[in-house]
Amino acid sequence: MPILEEYGGRFDYDFKISEVLKKCCDVEINRVFMIVFPSKQHSIEFFADPRYKEVRKQYFENSVGSVTQIAEFEGE
Repeated sequence: MPILEEYGGRFDYDFKISEVLKKCCDVEINRVFMIVFPSKQHSIEFFADPRYKEVRKQYFENSVGSVTQIAEFEGE
């Protein structure tokens, strides 16, 4: 969270999913969350940050079987 906050990012939604009624691909989804950044550039810089990549490698990659990006939206 501290690295995310450095880039102005935050979690707006975080859901644990018990049942998926319709999906476009054969991947199990059990969690959905939305990360918000003040700009596209902030997002790019966050995901490129070596500190984030190390945290992701240590905690995320070992506990998550797959990732499905549902959408990306840029506001005004």
